[in-house]
Amino acid sequence: HIEEHGSARAFDGLFEHTVFSIVLMVSALSIFSLTFVYREVDRRDLDPPGVAFYFTTLLSYTLMATIHMATDNLIYEFMGQGIQHEQRVFAEKIRARSIDFETAMKSHRKFNTKQRNIVSKVSLELNIFVTLACIASFSFCYEYFVMPHSHWGHLANFIVFGVMLCIILPFSWGPVNENQDALRILVAESVGKEVASDNTMPAETLESKHGKEEEELWDAAKRAQFLIHLQNTEYKCRIFGWEVGPPFIMEMGFLFASTAFLLWQVTQLSGWQGFSFDKGTYEESSS
Repeated sequence: HIEEHGSARAFDGLFEHTVFSIVLMVSALSIFSLTFVYREVDRRDLDPPGVAFYFTTLLSYTLMATIHMATDNLIYEFMGQGIQHEQRVFAEKIRARSIDFETAMKSHRKFNTKQRNIVSKVSLELNIFVTLACIASFSFCYEYFVMPHSHWGHLANFIVFGVMLCIILPFSWGPVNENQDALRILVAESVGKEVASDNTMPAETLESKHGKEEEELWDAAKRAQFLIHLQNTEYKCRIFGWEVGPPFIMEMGFLFASTAFLLWQVTQLSGWQGFSFDKGTYEESSS
């Protein structure tokens, strides 16, 4: 992407965002761990941890957060931003009527092939990531409502995972899907402006009066051919069949909200004390 466009604008803000994310993640995890450990030490009447515990905790969280956030921001988010940049540049050429039909077909085939390869791999990896994230977040919610070592950090982690899947994840890949729809609409609406009373006006006067966007983009046959090409080459980022976008955000929001409500209902109202394989741990911790 950088070689083709001669700039590193797709990197703008990514390094700063990565460093901020690492600091935020390490701080949040450290606060959760330390408050949880101190509460458990007091509850179980154990000896307080030593310096080695603090050093190991901060080191492990720093390494984990650095690898995780650097991978997320400098690989996945960068690819999403790079695709969006190419989509915007191409759409602007269509909007400005500065590209002919043959060049448009050639240019779109080139970056669409790269986009399809990236999106197909990202979709597969996001399926795995979302599955693991849901399992982890639901486990946090379960422990918050059921286990005797319940801590506010469990609920906080559950909410953080929900925000990550409902807001942060669609931020990079939702626009990639939306831009494909917007391009089809842009081409379909580029039919020119019909002004019956201006039929006798010179072309220069019409252009100055209505602007480039009011000119017809190619002829009707070429526009139809290009729209068919866009339809046939469309490849959107999906997670388990859900197209990443507003419907995905709504579905994930309902999933997390309903999970929390269900666990609250069965534990607080029905007195459920967890799965049978947790009974031993539950009784041991209670005693």
